[in-house]
Amino acid sequence: MVYSQSISNLNVTIVANILYNQFYLLQIIYLNQCGDKILQEYAFKFLFATLCHKDIQQYDRPGANVVSLKPGGYFEKNNFKEQSLKNFILSGVQKRLEPNFLKNIGFQNFYLINIIILEQLDQKVKEFIQKLQIEINQKKIIIKKKITFKKMLKQRNKKQFFLLEFGKQNQTQLIMTTIFLLPTSILLISTIISLFYFQQISLGMIDDFAENLYQDQISNSKILNTVVVQQINGQVQKIAWHFNMMNQFYGKLLLNSVQKNNNFIATVQNQQLTYDGKGNAEVLKIFNKNQLLTSTWIQPNYGNLQQLNETSLQQIFQTSHVDFIWKSIKYDDNIENFRWMQIQTMYYGFVSDGMLFGMGSKGNYKSYIIPPGCPYNDQPYLFDLRCRFYYQPTIKNISISVFPPALNINYGTYYFATNICQRIKKYSSQNADSENTVYAILCSTLNLKSISTYFINFSKNSVYQRLLDPRQLSLVYDSNMQIKSVTQIQDIETKYLQDQFQAQNYLGEINAHSKFVLQETDTINLSNPYSSSQSTFEYNRNGTECFVILNSVIMIDKVPKQETLKTVNPAKKYQIKNIYLFMDVLSKKTMLVYAQNLQDTIIFYNKIFLYISWGLVLIMLFVLVIYSILIGFSIFQPVIHLKNILDQIKVQNQKEKLKQPLSALQQYAFHFLFLFTRKSNSKELAK
Repeated sequence: MVYSQSISNLNVTIVANILYNQFYLLQIIYLNQCGDKILQEYAFKFLFATLCHKDIQQYDRPGANVVSLKPGGYFEKNNFKEQSLKNFILSGVQKRLEPNFLKNIGFQNFYLINIIILEQLDQKVKEFIQKLQIEINQKKIIIKKKITFKKMLKQRNKKQFFLLEFGKQNQTQLIMTTIFLLPTSILLISTIISLFYFQQISLGMIDDFAENLYQDQISNSKILNTVVVQQINGQVQKIAWHFNMMNQFYGKLLLNSVQKNNNFIATVQNQQLTYDGKGNAEVLKIFNKNQLLTSTWIQPNYGNLQQLNETSLQQIFQTSHVDFIWKSIKYDDNIENFRWMQIQTMYYGFVSDGMLFGMGSKGNYKSYIIPPGCPYNDQPYLFDLRCRFYYQPTIKNISISVFPPALNINYGTYYFATNICQRIKKYSSQNADSENTVYAILCSTLNLKSISTYFINFSKNSVYQRLLDPRQLSLVYDSNMQIKSVTQIQDIETKYLQDQFQAQNYLGEINAHSKFVLQETDTINLSNPYSSSQSTFEYNRNGTECFVILNSVIMIDKVPKQETLKTVNPAKKYQIKNIYLFMDVLSKKTMLVYAQNLQDTIIFYNKIFLYISWGLVLIMLFVLVIYSILIGFSIFQPVIHLKNILDQIKVQNQKEKLKQPLSALQQYAFHFLFLFTRKSNSKELAK
């Protein structure tokens, strides 16, 4: 009642003109002047508590240190006790105040001012509490906004928001989720590593298998090449033995070492007369029945036996005693169907007059073109053996000469063939050192038309097979084309290689096998005479990696006996000659296609297994994440709720602690005013 009336009667300007610091000090000074020790003690307590509220005002801001808000906390922390405050005020502070200040203020008004200021301090604390409440409300609003935003994001992208918000707002749940997922993650990583490890092992095994398969295919191809080349070697080798036999026999005929049948009648006819159907009727009849039973001759200058000189007649007579050998050879060749490199013809060519004596046939040489540079170009029958390309090299070679494939004329008909020839010498006696001259040449032509039959059903891994002459680089056979004329390897292979370095390497490998006479020896290993006839190399054929197997077609040539028996520079008994070069070109890609398909199949199924494993692991991870989150919420939600309750209790306690000092101050002030009023009334009554 007194408080409310006093406020209404108090001049507001007086309160405004009093500073807080002066007001608090006036209380102590006035009571000290009055000498009232009891009231003075109350005033000191009141001032001490009030200064504590000044400490509260200093920390009247959000986030202030709660410990410093205790009544007296600032002074107690700095060991500033109440007695020190009394001494400080009584000794020096009062000197700063105006002496007549209290006279201008009534005592009653002075204490009313004290109550008003306390009320203001209480208002300050209330405002501070309101600020705290506003801040709490603002945090609640922010939380509500976040929850609203969370719902919006959940509608748009539930999974993404759930993970992000869960990681930001719920670290504890995230830790628990991580703990739950750790074994699964280890299992997942172990599974992936195991899959890749076994995949690499599988691929390594496949690579080893592919390499072994590749080497096996190469080995099989080498064996197949050896089989094919052995057949060709056999064909070529037969010719060598035939030549040696006929040469030795003819040499004995020339030395009159062979006993002749005087009743023998030769079935010999001029080739032109046979063609015209003229000449000996009996011979023509035999010829028409079986031309293999007859022989024919052609001389550049004459067409009848009566026109020939003694030398030419002697040549026909001697040769007619030898032709039964080639007739047998040709007959054997005809009935053996598996021999695909067939002998087209065999013949003798004589040095003295250029006459040719060979197997029975008919034809004419009217279309024959005399080679350029031939000195025998004005003869009526045109053909002179001494102008043929194989004549000069043959008479210079001590034994067999093999020539590149060329167009041959078979009594007016051209065909593609290889010529093999050997010279025949005439000795004056059986002594190898006796006088001798080249008497004739013996030749055989191998028709190459049916040579492709050798390579039917060849390895499917082959890009192509080729048989060629390694010295002239001319083709005998090509699996990709039919050879009808002289064709160089450059025209069909190296010219079209994009990398000329590969072309040079290709030709270099072939040229390395171009030597004709590989070896001269006196002994032959009959168990394996062709052991060193195979080699390999690799080259890139316009992006295709190729593996080439080179096979030399070998002929073991037995040198004529007279050449080996000379006392001066005798020849070796045998010459190992490189006749042809057979090339089998394998594609690495084709040979590795089976292993590659196997590898692709394993990788395919491995990927399927990997994808299934990934799918199962991801499903497990999803389930574990959901369950770990639910478990985390179920465990930590009560803890979080309890923490929120404790925080609210803590805030409420702070509010109560802030209100207690103000209530105490108000009680001090009212009590002080009550005592002062009571004492004043007692004094007035005493007066």
